Amino acid sequence: MDEWNFWAVLQQLLIIFAIISQVFVAFKIVSQSSGAEQFVRSTSIAAGMLIFLASKAFNITFADLMFLAVTDASLLKVITIGTIIPIIIGVLVAHVTINAMSSDNDFAVRILLLVGVFTLFQISYLNYFALTKTSLPIDKALIPNVCYSLSAMLWVIFNFKETKQSSYSRY
Repeated sequence: MDEWNFWAVLQQLLIIFAIISQVFVAFKIVSQSSGAEQFVRSTSIAAGMLIFLASKAFNITFADLMFLAVTDASLLKVITIGTIIPIIIGVLVAHVTINAMSSDNDFAVRILLLVGVFTLFQISYLNYFALTKTSLPIDKALIPNVCYSLSAMLWVIFNFKETKQSSYSRY
């Protein structure tokens, strides 16, 4: 692993900011509900965690896939697994988030929590993996996290429109 420099620290801080943002949104969404709906939303969070643990048990996490792509030394695999797939997932998660936040549909909110927590654990594990278990330079090991975080943030920035009818204010 390369030694830490300003850009590596900045990259790490921005990834941590993306992780904290997802936790904040999940907390706000669950805390604004009550009764049985709050329980079901909490269950959606637990299900997202369990899905991540199942994917980890089968070695199909972002970290495992990125490690396989890099050790295979196939540029096509690195580009596909390290950039294209995280960008697509980031856009999908951001799109689902925007739709769920602007709808009164509790089912959409539950799916948002499940998928959001699953991806939160994916990027958190990849971050841990890149910092502790790989010999790749830190900037290369975190390419999937940067692609995911950037695509999700840009999608929200350019596509979220709060209206007076939006139910986002309830969060």
